[in-house]
Amino acid sequence: PVLAMGLKGTLERLEELIWPRAAVVLLAVFMTVILADKHLSSDGEFGANMGLGLREGKFPEGTVAYMKKEGLRGNIYNDYVFGGYLIYENPEVKVFIDGRTPTVYSSYFFWTSRLAEDYGRWKRLEEEHKIDMVLVKLESDLCSKLRDDKGWAAVSFDDISILYLRKDKFPSQTSRSLSSLDLCSSGQKLELPEDKDKLEKAIGELEVLTASGSGAARPRRLLGLAYTKLGRQGYERAADEFRKAIAINEDAFTWYDLGLALGKDKKTDEAIAAFKKALTLDERFGEALLALGAAYHDSGNHKEAISALTSYLDLADDKAELLAYSALGDSYFKTGEFDKAAVYLKRAAFLTDDKKELGDLYYNIGNSFIELAEYEEGLIWYEKALF
Repeated sequence: PVLAMGLKGTLERLEELIWPRAAVVLLAVFMTVILADKHLSSDGEFGANMGLGLREGKFPEGTVAYMKKEGLRGNIYNDYVFGGYLIYENPEVKVFIDGRTPTVYSSYFFWTSRLAEDYGRWKRLEEEHKIDMVLVKLESDLCSKLRDDKGWAAVSFDDISILYLRKDKFPSQTSRSLSSLDLCSSGQKLELPEDKDKLEKAIGELEVLTASGSGAARPRRLLGLAYTKLGRQGYERAADEFRKAIAINEDAFTWYDLGLALGKDKKTDEAIAAFKKALTLDERFGEALLALGAAYHDSGNHKEAISALTSYLDLADDKAELLAYSALGDSYFKTGEFDKAAVYLKRAAFLTDDKKELGDLYYNIGNSFIELAEYEEGLIWYEKALF
C-alpha cells in the first residue's frame, strides 16, 4: 500500500507515456508472486505462520476441546497468550486475561498475573480469584508446581498446554486424572515410567484421554511411545497411534517414532519410508538419518546405508553413536571398500566396552586387512579378538 500511494502521483504525471505504466504493472505482478511465495507457501520462510486459519500446535486446541466436551465451567487462570483463543473458541468460560491489556485490564492486575510462576504469589491469586481451573503452557513453572499440589489434578494436555482442575470442585473429571506422567515439558523428548506397572497405569490414563476425543496429537504420540515400550505385543498398536497423531499434526519426530516401531516389528520397508518422510520435514534430523542408515544396512541395501550414515556423521561429528560406525564399517566391507571398512570399524571398537561386541569388531577389522592383503596387520586384530 505504501508503494502504491507513492507511485500514484508519479503515474499521473506519466499518464501519457505507456512504458512507465507497463513497467509498474510488471513490477507489481513480480512483487506479488515473490511475496506470495515467501509468505504463503508451506515451505516459505514465513509460510508456517501465515495463511488462513489457526496454525496447528500453537494454540490449546486439545485442552479447550476437552473443556467444551466436559462442559466445564468455573473460574479459570490462563496464560496470557491463551486468552484470545479461549474467547474465540470457548466464550462460555470467562477468560482470566488476554491480549487486550491494558485497555481492559489494569496494569496492577496484569503485573500480578505475571507472578503466578512463584508458588507463594500463585496461592494469593488462587485465593483472591477463587480459581478452580488452570490452563498453562507445558513448560511453565506453574505446571510443575500444580503437579506436586495434592489439591489439583491434570486432566488433559495437548501439544503446548495442560489443563488442571481443583479436585474438590471437579471430582468426576479428576478421578481419571493423569497422575502417572510428568507432562510438564514441551520438548520432543517425552519421558515414560520405567516400572512396568506404572507404565501400564500411564497407558490406561492415556487411553481414557484419547478416547475422550480431545483431538490433540501429543497424547497419541505419548501413547504410541508407551505401547512401543511394552515390547513386541505393543508395536502394532504403537504404529496405529503414531499414524493418528500424524493425521492431526504432522511432524518429523512422530514419523521417526513410527519408523522405530515399524522397524522393531520387522516391517523394514515401511520403517524406511517413515524415516524418509521424517527427513523430508527436517533434512538435518540426525536421529532419523541414523535410523534410516541402520534400516538400509539391516535390509542389505548397503549403498543407501552408506549415503545415510555418512550424512549422519557429518551432522553428529564427534558425538556420533557407536551404531553409525559399526553399521557403516560393515556396509563398506559388504561393498568391497575394505580400507574404509577398517577405519569405521576401528572407531566403533574404540567406543564400546562390551567384550563380545569388541571381539566381533576386532575380528571384522582383521577380515578387512586380510582382504587388503595386509596380513600382518590382520593377524594383530585377530589376536585382539581372541583375548
